[in-house]
Amino acid sequence: MTIQFVACRGGNNNRVVVDTKTRRMVRSHVMKGRNAGRTVARTQRPRGAVAAGELESIRPEDGPLALSRWVGDDVAAYASGVCWTPYQKMRIHQCFSIIADALYPHELCHSTDLYKTRWFQNLFVDEAFFHASLAITTTCLQFYLNRAEESSAALGHLSRAVHIVNKRLSSADATSDNTLSLVFVLAMNEMLRGDHARTKVHLDGLQCLVELRGGLGSFKGPDAKRVMHKICRADVEFALLTGSSPRFFFLDVPSHIMSSTTDTIDNRYLPLLQVFSHASDDASRLAIEVIHTTQLFNNFFHAPMVSWDDYTAIILSLTYQCIRIEQNEVNALGNVQQGWFYGFLAFAVSFLFHFGRRRMLCYPAVASNVRRLVRKLSHDPSCPDILVLWLSLLSGLSFCKEESDYQWISPMVAEVSRKMGLKTWEDVVEELQSVPWVHLLHGDPGKRMWELCQNDE
Repeated sequence: MTIQFVACRGGNNNRVVVDTKTRRMVRSHVMKGRNAGRTVARTQRPRGAVAAGELESIRPEDGPLALSRWVGDDVAAYASGVCWTPYQKMRIHQCFSIIADALYPHELCHSTDLYKTRWFQNLFVDEAFFHASLAITTTCLQFYLNRAEESSAALGHLSRAVHIVNKRLSSADATSDNTLSLVFVLAMNEMLRGDHARTKVHLDGLQCLVELRGGLGSFKGPDAKRVMHKICRADVEFALLTGSSPRFFFLDVPSHIMSSTTDTIDNRYLPLLQVFSHASDDASRLAIEVIHTTQLFNNFFHAPMVSWDDYTAIILSLTYQCIRIEQNEVNALGNVQQGWFYGFLAFAVSFLFHFGRRRMLCYPAVASNVRRLVRKLSHDPSCPDILVLWLSLLSGLSFCKEESDYQWISPMVAEVSRKMGLKTWEDVVEELQSVPWVHLLHGDPGKRMWELCQNDE
């Protein structure tokens, strides 16, 4: 093989002149020969132990996230053709895995595929719904991560959603399912942020839209009924939060899974029914439905048997009845009857919006009434010890935002446990068999609370 050297001469001294491009080509050619047959390892950035498909980047201002490990890419699979940033994918995933479980506990109702719901589909056709969903998700995460500061991301999404909704309210879609769902999300977001004034504005607007549509009775079909359930949920949450009267009333217990008579009630609950045998029809009906609800949710052996819709209908019916009795006729009840009634109210509230043992919303007006009543009953010789124990435990689960709020409960729980000779949590569970107590929902947090109360003694 003949090797030829090519040189270009020029300049005043007739020296070899090689331009930059030629020099680069020569070097490249030489290095190809020197590296022939060699394998060069590709330099990579060090990576942590991250599962395949797991989200690897989040916004710096969001900090570490320990809420939900995201394996795979369900969002992209169900939203093909939509370009999501990693941040958006993460927030959407959290929206449907965290908030949905707070609203619909998977232990108590069927785990419907969230990515096939109307809620998820709206994200791709409704810009306002997209921003509103991300806003409420970010608000919940601020609580979950114990962050007191306002999230700029949540405010940005919220501002954009409100801007779009205001335009829509003057259009033909003002009373559509999508618009009503949007206003519900905006109301709940402000409620979770603690802004009662703005929450009231949204709920007042929601009430007007429902009236323009023809009232709650106009919501026909599965999708429309789910919208109605959302409206009623915001209504009862705000009424409990502020002590105001609810705007609507919902009483639609699914008869195909719950009886309205006492025929199927277990004998162990009959003494409780006797307490309300001479009370008003509303109070007697509430006692029956609370016991039926307890039996229903305690009979899950392998899997929940209740749909989302039925679960929501049961909880809303109980809560609306409790609010109506509390605001209209609770003073007509005796002290012991009031104790059982406020236990029913705490029972219903325990199913509302919460994350494990932590509650995003607490209800100071109701909690204050319960606190005074428990203290009164603890010194009433006619009051059964089980009532004081049960009411104290349920009040802690329903009306205390954090475990640190148990101080007023601890002395009473410890004292009544000692009087009843309860030395272990198993002893407590045995006593709770005769009162409304759902083991799947109340068991673990109740045990944690009881043990804390014993340690604080």
